[in-house]
Amino acid sequence: MRSLGLLLLIVMAVSTLCGLGAWQLYRLDWKTDLVNDRNLGLSEPPLLITEAHESNLDNIDWNRVVVSGDWLDPTLILGNRARAGVRGLEYVKALHISEGHAVLVNLGWSREVHKDLVLADIDKLFVGSESVKGLAINRSQITASKTKDGLWTKFSPLSMTTEFPSTQLLSWTITEGSLDGDFTSRSKLLKNGFTPFINTTPHLEYALTWFGIAGVLLIVVFVRLRNGNKRPKAD
Repeated sequence: MRSLGLLLLIVMAVSTLCGLGAWQLYRLDWKTDLVNDRNLGLSEPPLLITEAHESNLDNIDWNRVVVSGDWLDPTLILGNRARAGVRGLEYVKALHISEGHAVLVNLGWSREVHKDLVLADIDKLFVGSESVKGLAINRSQITASKTKDGLWTKFSPLSMTTEFPSTQLLSWTITEGSLDGDFTSRSKLLKNGFTPFINTTPHLEYALTWFGIAGVLLIVVFVRLRNGNKRPKAD
C-alpha cells in the first residue's frame, strides 16, 4: 500500500512538471505569433488618423500612425525610466485631434538631471498645431498613480485623464519618432523613437527546466527501484 501511494505521488509530480513544461511551450508559440503580428504592423504604411472614432483599437495597436492636432497643456512626466543604466524621465503631452478628444504622445526620454531644461524646450517647441508621426499602442488596461514629486508611475490614459478634465483621452497612445534607429527629437535633450517588439521571457529555457526536473525525478526513481530489486534476499 505504501509503495502504491509513493508511485501515485511520483506520477502526479512528473505529470505536473511536464504540464508546466508544455504550458511554457504554448506560451512561447503564442508569444512568437504576437511578436510577428506586431512587427508586421511596423512594416505597413502609417495609418492616417483624422477622427477619434476611426481609431479602432484592434486596427491601430502596434501600427505606425500620423495624427494632426493641437498641443494641450500640461506636460506630464513618467518617472523611473532608466536607459542603459542611466536614470531618466519620459515626457508626455496631449494632442487634441477632434472635438473633445485627445491622444497622449510620448515625446521622448532624457536624463533626469536635464528635467528643467527639457520642460523649457517643450514649452517652446511643442505648441500650436502639428502633425505627429509615431507608434500607436493600446494602453486601455493600464493604470497608474502620481507620486508626491509629480511623476507618473506608468503611461496610462485611463489614470492621466484627471489632468485633462474637459477632454476625453483616447485609450491608445503615440510614441513619437521612427523605427530607423535615429532617436533624435526636435529637442536636442530628448531621445524619441521606438524599437521592434521582442520577447524577453525565456519560455524555452523554462520549458526545458521543467522537463529536465521531471526527467531527473524519473531517473532517480528508476535507479532506486533497480537497486532495491538487486538487494540480496535474507537466508
